[in-house]
Amino acid sequence: MEAYLEPLKSNFLSVEEKQRSYFAAAYITGNNGQSVENSKKIIGYLNAAKDLDPDSPLAERCRLLLERQERILAGQEETAAKKAAEDSETAAEGAAE
Repeated sequence: MEAYLEPLKSNFLSVEEKQRSYFAAAYITGNNGQSVENSKKIIGYLNAAKDLDPDSPLAERCRLLLERQERILAGQEETAAKKAAEDSETAAEGAAE
């Protein structure tokens, strides 16, 4: 991942190259498995890419992927909250016995 993010700190890349680097980082993060943490990273990378040049074709693609990833994140957070509630309920039942 650092290979895509480290060059972003320099002034040698064009805006388009920086956008592509953020986009690649989002893609690679998505291939590392779906988790709340990864979804938040993906959203951050896609927003960074989009914000560099909001009128570019890649920015439009980022907007579409952002909508999808935000829905995925909402589902992941809902699932995590349900699991936490179930775990808490199970622990309470165990303590009552």
